[in-house]
This record gives sequence, structure tokens and C-alpha cells, in this order.
Amino acid sequence: MNSPQNKGRFHELLKSMNFLQDKWHLRNLLIGYWLLVLIGFLLYVGLIMLNSGGNFYDLLKKIPTLSVGLLVACLTAIMAYLLYQMTSNHVEKSNLKAFSFFAVIQQLLAVNLIGAALAYLYWKKVDKTSEKFSYLEILSISFISLFTLLATALLIKNTI
Repeated sequence: MNSPQNKGRFHELLKSMNFLQDKWHLRNLLIGYWLLVLIGFLLYVGLIMLNSGGNFYDLLKKIPTLSVGLLVACLTAIMAYLLYQMTSNHVEKSNLKAFSFFAVIQQLLAVNLIGAALAYLYWKKVDKTSEKFSYLEILSISFISLFTLLATALLIKNTI
């Protein structure tokens, strides 16, 4: 069971996952994952629309959890945009450590465990800065927090 061949495969697997050690690869993976969540959800809604023969508005009225899911998917896209803006070359200041910690909490509230794990790995790699959040960043984070809590509460209410 613990043959040298198995140990070699394990080390090869760890080497292939070496990109998780670089914060820029993690950033791109996290942004890509968040955008993939939105695209995947929209494809899912499109398939349901094709199957039911209805339009988007009727579908959202008929299935309330679908509208909550759409809200959460759009919030992850906003998170991806904020992370991109905070880490882009033309932005000089940012507080990525606090934002990435917020991303972990937000993803846990949205019950997105993969997103929470990726955000946690990114949070562990980001250096702490002493910069303050801009007004727009505070407003965006407050908006996302409020709607994530609302969406999670609605999802729990509709499931029970």
C-alpha cells in the first residue's frame, strides 16, 4: 500500500497543485470560479426555461428559490469584479487581506464551500496592508453582505 510508486504519484500530485501557492494564480482561479458560478447558473436557468417553455419572469415567479439563486450568483460576479479592481495594476491601494477575509465569510453565508475554500487560500496568501477601504469599497461590501444575508434567509425560509 505504501509503495514507493504510490508515494511518487502523491508527490507528483502535490507538484501539479503548486499553483495554489502563488497568490496571483489563486486570484485568477477565484475570479474565474466566481464567474463560472454565474455562467453555470444562467445556463441552468436557460435550460429550465427551454424545458418549461416559459419566459424568465414567469420562471422567477414560479420558483422563488431560483430568484434567490440568481441573486447569489450575481453577488459572486460583483465579488469577482471587486477583487479584480482591487488587484489590478492601475489601483495603487487596497486592503486585500480584509476583503479576502470578507469573501470567505460571504461565501460561507452563501453556502458556497468551494468558493469559501478558494477565498480562504487566497486570504492566507495576501499580505496585510494598512490602507483604508475607499467609500465605494465599503458601500459595495455592505451591499453584498446585506443581500447575501437576505438571500440565505430566504433560501432557508423557502426550504423549510
